Amino acid sequence: PLDLLDAARPVVRHHHERWDGAGYPDRLAADAIPVAARIVAVVDSMEAMTSRSFYRDPLSAEQVLTELRACRGAQWDPEIVDLVLGLIENGELDLSHGTMRLLELQDA
Repeated sequence: PLDLLDAARPVVRHHHERWDGAGYPDRLAADAIPVAARIVAVVDSMEAMTSRSFYRDPLSAEQVLTELRACRGAQWDPEIVDLVLGLIENGELDLSHGTMRLLELQDA
């Protein structure tokens, strides 16, 4: 009932939708999924992959990259995955040491 959070509702509701329409709760696909929910879907999945849980160790950086590439265009928006892969390749997003950290680049 908090009007302050109106803009966040679609993000929370739809961040488990899939790019291919096989997600939930409404089986939205592609551009029908709010862009913020598509971003949260990738980040939420990456956080889960890089975090230690009671049932498994964090995935290695290479395993995360493999998963991102494998599910690009099926589970996740391919453009968002490409942006994330670019951040990793540029050294702005660090997946080492069982964590995920967004780094600030120093001016050259």
